[in-house]
Amino acid sequence: SFAGILHTKNDTLADAVKDEGTDILFGREHFYEELLGLRFQISPFSFFQTNVAVVERLYTEALSMIDDIEGKTVFDLYCGTGTITQALALKAKKAVGVEIVEDAVEAARENAKLNELDNCEFIAGDVLQVLDTLADKPDVIVVVAFGQILPKSILEMPRYGCVNVHASLLPKYRGAAPIQWAVIDGEKETGVTTMRMDEGLDTGDMILKCVVPLDEKETGGSLFDKLSGAGADLLIETLRQLENGTAVFTKQDSSQSTYAGMIKKSLGQIDWRMEAARIAALRGHNVTLYEKNGAVGGLLDFASTVKGPHENLSDLRSYLARQLEVAGVDVVTGTEVDASFIADQKPDAAIIAVGGVRDTLELS
Repeated sequence: SFAGILHTKNDTLADAVKDEGTDILFGREHFYEELLGLRFQISPFSFFQTNVAVVERLYTEALSMIDDIEGKTVFDLYCGTGTITQALALKAKKAVGVEIVEDAVEAARENAKLNELDNCEFIAGDVLQVLDTLADKPDVIVVVAFGQILPKSILEMPRYGCVNVHASLLPKYRGAAPIQWAVIDGEKETGVTTMRMDEGLDTGDMILKCVVPLDEKETGGSLFDKLSGAGADLLIETLRQLENGTAVFTKQDSSQSTYAGMIKKSLGQIDWRMEAARIAALRGHNVTLYEKNGAVGGLLDFASTVKGPHENLSDLRSYLARQLEVAGVDVVTGTEVDASFIADQKPDAAIIAVGGVRDTLELS
């Protein structure tokens, strides 16, 4: 059933939704959701994961790895509406959530009251500035895919420093997209490195590494899943070694470093005149390609990591067809395909899927 239908006005070009007025067309402006036995009131601009079943499994697994927070104060930086903060409060002495969006902080406070949690504190403000003012300083700050360089004042604050979990075997693939570039570059193996952060971009002293092999048909998405599990295990061992004083810090050899720049939409444009192996390497963008008799056709998941130039899937299919026609290719569309269909296709057939709806574009 519907809790409510809302109409939000937003007349800006920004990706983020700026609320310039919300009208309730039906019902109410919020609904309730349960997660790990906690109840949350969700409003239109709450930071709340929509797939509750998956999130509950994720949080349960993460909490099971944190076996030593009883009697301690735990910080949840960029906490949103405080779902993780309140889950941590079930085990910790105190949980402190920090978030820059004031509406989210207010919602977090209300939800903590709703769950009768009196060991939660939520602070509105810039996370880096708030940390400077806290009386209780964290023993360690863990950073994963944060996308910003922390200032020296924050790096030096925790007793054990700031630990980053980076999805490559440093110093190789420093930067924003190490997972995708490992696949695109045809690497046979990659891995995860934990390091003590410094003021550079992924240049800190390394603590632990683990190696993860790439399958022949690896994609950016499948490798992400592999490295996520490996990184979680590596982080737990890293924290244990930091606490018991056995961690060994190894400086990086910057002469061996490579840079993994941000993935852009333009990288999802495929020139079918390229060699098959080069096209196949684009599965680093979550593109799954099928090779047969030395030629490449494929399923291009433009609704995944790299989206096409149109958000409307029908428009996107039309756009792809037009691009092929401009290149002098006769296009036939509309055939539903599955694995057996792909196996039966001619070597010069390309099968393109957009958002799970698969059309056959037959090259003549």
